[in-house]
Amino acid sequence: KHQQQIVTSNLLLNHWDGFVLFNPGIGHDNLKKSWKPTLNFILKTNKPILTTAHSALDSARDLEVWKEMLINEERQKNGDNNNS
Repeated sequence: KHQQQIVTSNLLLNHWDGFVLFNPGIGHDNLKKSWKPTLNFILKTNKPILTTAHSALDSARDLEVWKEMLINEERQKNGDNNNS
């Protein structure tokens, strides 16, 4: 069963050419937590990501989420679990 999950995951990760998120609001306090699983999946694909924002404030909040997620991903790759 585990082998089947790995094959299924690999097929899903290679299914799309890229992702477009129109004004997702991923940095908004009310949405940030619910976006996390989707963003983790998108990052694992290593595919291009295009996002738009409703405003400069929206863009800045979204950018902070992306930065945080990329830093955490890099830490996990390097085996560093220290979130300080």
